[in-house]
Amino acid sequence: MSEMNLNSKPEEGRRRGWLPWAIGGALVVLTLVVFAQTGRFQFLNFDDNLYVSENPRLAQGLSLRGLAWAGTANLTEREPHAEYWAPLTLISRLADVQFFGLDAGAHHRTNVWL
Repeated sequence: MSEMNLNSKPEEGRRRGWLPWAIGGALVVLTLVVFAQTGRFQFLNFDDNLYVSENPRLAQGLSLRGLAWAGTANLTEREPHAEYWAPLTLISRLADVQFFGLDAGAHHRTNVWL
């Protein structure tokens, strides 16, 4: 009887070993299905114009000058009552503009990928 229990434990472990991988894979697929839709979305009229689509510094794309700006910029220079400092976000946006222009869908797909 004890031999049967010893033999069945490795099989149970093998059977249960795939479960975390299956759950993880399902979560990845579900996340991609839900968020892949954002590639069809446009910029929002809420604040994307201020931070992205109408920001003259971002429109210049990646450059040494742009990188220096990203490290010191208050993104809301046109809105003096608010402050928003996010250098890594700005560098990512500069790269998006450099490679994709102002294609909102491409910016959203980059965010999903990240």
